[in-house]
Amino acid sequence: MSDRPDAPFTTVADFSIEVTEPWEKAGGTEHTLESNGAHVLMEESEAAVTLWLGYDSYHVDRTAGQLGWAKVRIDKASRDVRLIAKDPRNPLPLLPKGYIAARCGGNLAADVHLGNEYAFFYYSRPNREKIMLTVALSPDPLFRQVSRIVEIEPPLGDERVIEKFESYMLDGELHIIYENKLAANHWGTGIRIYKILQ
Repeated sequence: MSDRPDAPFTTVADFSIEVTEPWEKAGGTEHTLESNGAHVLMEESEAAVTLWLGYDSYHVDRTAGQLGWAKVRIDKASRDVRLIAKDPRNPLPLLPKGYIAARCGGNLAADVHLGNEYAFFYYSRPNREKIMLTVALSPDPLFRQVSRIVEIEPPLGDERVIEKFESYMLDGELHIIYENKLAANHWGTGIRIYKILQ
């Protein structure tokens, strides 16, 4: 792991994760997939990095969708990025019954635990009008088994949309960085800080 980001950054023009599965097509007439920042390292050598990359389905109504994993290999020398496979157990079991969405999650810091379990923050939607910051807890870093799902908070203040949550611990407090859309239609970055009570 680098102690600083090395630049310049460039895109990999021929890399994509295509829509192929029925769950990726549910909820809209246009189907795309969106990376959400979640990742779990599988293997690293001098030649390459292999990881599970989190992604979610994203539709024309901008509300429905679920989360999944894709295994990706990054060649360190050529900077080539290749999709190895999607997890056949997709989608992740994060969608509460009767809800239309469990999307835009992330787990930037793999050492964030609540109790003794991994924490995966994402948004849930029971309908198009309501959105909630939600956390899933699991003993599995890939969240193939989920022991508990808890809705934490809705958007705050002028926020209308909250998504793409990344978390880390600092001085014993949980920090969650996220993207927000405000009432004035401006997109920005928010941060929430929570004290963990034992």
